[in-house]
Amino acid sequence: MKLYLGIDGGATKTLAVIVNEKLDILGIGIAGPSNYHTVGLKKAIENIKSSIINASEMAKVKPIFDTACIALAAINSKLDYIRLFKKLAELNYYVKLKLVHDGEAALNSIVENKGIVVILGTGSLVAAYDNKWNYIRAGNWGHIIGDEGSAYRISVKTLNYVMKIYDGRLKYSPIIEEISKILKIEDLSEISSIIYTDLKNEDIARLAPLAIQFATKDNFLYKIIKEEAEEIAMAVKAVYLKTKYSNVYLTGGLTKSKRAKFYIDLIKEEIKKIIPNCKVKVVKVHPVLGSIVIALKENGIQITKTEKVKLAKELNLLLKSLKY
Repeated sequence: MKLYLGIDGGATKTLAVIVNEKLDILGIGIAGPSNYHTVGLKKAIENIKSSIINASEMAKVKPIFDTACIALAAINSKLDYIRLFKKLAELNYYVKLKLVHDGEAALNSIVENKGIVVILGTGSLVAAYDNKWNYIRAGNWGHIIGDEGSAYRISVKTLNYVMKIYDGRLKYSPIIEEISKILKIEDLSEISSIIYTDLKNEDIARLAPLAIQFATKDNFLYKIIKEEAEEIAMAVKAVYLKTKYSNVYLTGGLTKSKRAKFYIDLIKEEIKKIIPNCKVKVVKVHPVLGSIVIALKENGIQITKTEKVKLAKELNLLLKSLKY
């Protein structure tokens, strides 16, 4: 039996999935974040390794795969690629290894027509393949100099807003009580201590749905999320001008949150302002499906649209059962 491994790793979690040549899902492994720009190279590799071991234990197989595709955030340059590939190759879990940017996995997970994918998670990304299959992207330059429109960016701006209220620079908003409850603090002066010492990026990003929910009744918060929606639309336009694709697919953690629906609707509106003829759709499939598809392609296996839809449904059901 041939085994194929697909991994999708980002700023919040790492997901590994094992399938065989019949496209049966044999095992799923979940581990911590593998964006090495935020957790460091050593920790990122440890979490990737853990996801592989966990998936292999579930599948009851030895972690030796004919082909593996590992899709990761933070592959922004050749330097990133070289660093990660070298360490991943040392794991010796695969005959053939394909390392790609996480946007490529998201694109290959889409079961509809070619188009532009927008990832809205802890980080953010807009990407597409052009007609010559060149990988085109905008955004996703990390939490310090990029990731506009992401949950992390919205959360940081919201925390800045809260501290301005605390200082008296801005008027009171009830969001300060909600933030205090979530962070379990009695005095807002404690926020900086917690943010800089106790919380990881993914922890901070989890505040975004709350901020979005309050934006419907708080003008300052509304301005924040509208600006972020505009940033996403600008990134979509940049990719659109290079591809001319009118189909835009939204995916990522924020698209799954009911409290973030207002923001998703704003993004749709902003994109259509810039590209009136485009169609914007939320896709309910995990990008790890794309990693599996790429792994199979690397071994000469092209799956049909029907097979991809079936695999996507099975994967979603399994992830739901694991409360992923």
